[in-house]
Amino acid sequence: MPSGTFFLYATLTMPAIWFIWKYVPETKGKTLEEIEKYWIQKNKLNK
Repeated sequence: MPSGTFFLYATLTMPAIWFIWKYVPETKGKTLEEIEKYWIQKNKLNK
């Protein structure tokens, strides 16, 4: 298997990791209601 495949995969993974780190909120220990409230508040701020 050529090593170029690994580097291609790593290159495509970097933007995904950055996006998740920047835009996906931490939900550990939160209830579904708290998560829903977060998204509703965030949506109201963007309007």
